[in-house]
Amino acid sequence: MSAPAPAPTRDRLAGLVVVGVGNELRRDDGIGVAVARALSGSFGELGARVVLLHQLVPELAAELTGAQAVIFLDAAVDLPPGAVRVATPAPGKVPGSATHQTEPDALVDLCAALYGTRPAAMIVSVGAADLEAGVGLSTAARQGCERAGEIVRALAEEMIADA
Repeated sequence: MSAPAPAPTRDRLAGLVVVGVGNELRRDDGIGVAVARALSGSFGELGARVVLLHQLVPELAAELTGAQAVIFLDAAVDLPPGAVRVATPAPGKVPGSATHQTEPDALVDLCAALYGTRPAAMIVSVGAADLEAGVGLSTAARQGCERAGEIVRALAEEMIADA
């Protein structure tokens, strides 16, 4: 007979930052924010930090200094609507000093360059169908968000366990 699984602990996901990116006033562009918001309650109870942003900015590097892992969530125009992609940021892209907007890979590199720490990072993207002005996700985006949420739950546990 095997022992019962341990009960979830409050700090099980401590060290994880989930960053949802997007503009909810441009329909499917708000995919990253929608997924992060859906995860915020349960992830927050387990010690993770959830950040919602219109765009990634270099200033976020300071918030990532104590993180063991970060998961970026965003919409993608190069995927079929509702499709989900998981990718690892490519190293070596520290943004120049003149830019205010940046990409996940550059943000993680900036964190390493400025603070000497590099959290493990993954990017989860969902294909967007409608980026016009308006509120609410398309049907395809909503379905992709559900799949992305499941993927992020599994990634979070794995990334923290490996950190």
